[in-house]
Amino acid sequence: MPRCEVLSGHSDTSAHRWLHSEQFDCLWIANVYWPLLLLVVAILGAGSTIDFWQLYFISAPHRWLTLLLVSIDQDRRSGIGGKLVVSTILLATLLIVVRFQSGLLLCLGVLDYIWNAWHFASQHSGILSVYNKRSGQKLGLLDDRLQRWGVRFFIFYVILRSASSTLYSGWFIDLPWFPWWLCDLGMLFIPVLLCVRKIAYVRSSDLPGTIYAVSFSSLYAGYLLSNLFGTWSMILGFATAASIFHSIEYMAFVSQSYNRNRTKSLGMTAVTLLQRHWYGILALLILAVGWIGWTAQASRPWIAETWQTLNLWAALTHYAWDGMIWKSRHQR
Repeated sequence: MPRCEVLSGHSDTSAHRWLHSEQFDCLWIANVYWPLLLLVVAILGAGSTIDFWQLYFISAPHRWLTLLLVSIDQDRRSGIGGKLVVSTILLATLLIVVRFQSGLLLCLGVLDYIWNAWHFASQHSGILSVYNKRSGQKLGLLDDRLQRWGVRFFIFYVILRSASSTLYSGWFIDLPWFPWWLCDLGMLFIPVLLCVRKIAYVRSSDLPGTIYAVSFSSLYAGYLLSNLFGTWSMILGFATAASIFHSIEYMAFVSQSYNRNRTKSLGMTAVTLLQRHWYGILALLILAVGWIGWTAQASRPWIAETWQTLNLWAALTHYAWDGMIWKSRHQR
């Protein structure tokens, strides 16, 4: 993920607490409209149009976006170029070996599911930490641990709990005797405590972070409760909403960084072209990846399988690269 920089030219310092602007952050980063996604899924049902758009034109493009940006932007590779190359080769080798040895990618799909869960959790925790830094407030030990690790473990737990409703349910240990409901209710203490503390101590400088925390906390709390009390359609609705939230949030977070520098760029390098024509390039990437995926799935089986393999490689590489880039920039 990129470093967050102020986009607004307003002199009011409260405006600088937002990553881009109040409207942009609420819509595209905090995704406050996510309950509407549940309504759409409930009306249209499983395997609906929203699933088509989510898979081909939202989730897949945001993964390929990371590969594009790291390949072009030297700043993202600074200090970790060797690690990026090694991880790319190792993941590609792993997929090739598994693909040609067994012909199945289900076991790697399990790896993707688990790694994706931690990736979701880390991204929410990371963006929340950016908002905290923007607010200028120094967190106490409790709030620091809650927002850094509590958020990660809660979201990771929620997504793994929903594994019983996925294709990979047989790969996870089933303990019917274990009081999962008690564990679930205990885990709900994390988002409740987070929201209570954010709201109780909210100031104008911390309003963006509070809105963001309440939005994703309520989403994953509902996700967990759907596993506990709901139906499969409810679980699917929350899973779809969480995936769309994550992908749009990521693309918006990246967009505010490149859009910030578009008027400062000089020359005609690949990076300056990205900065000057960011939204056009992003739209082309989304359309291209979505169209290729849709076409491949409707083509011959070997073409569909090849695209699935490439998409899985892009997903795993996205997780690895994004984690290394975020850690590298946090240490600078």
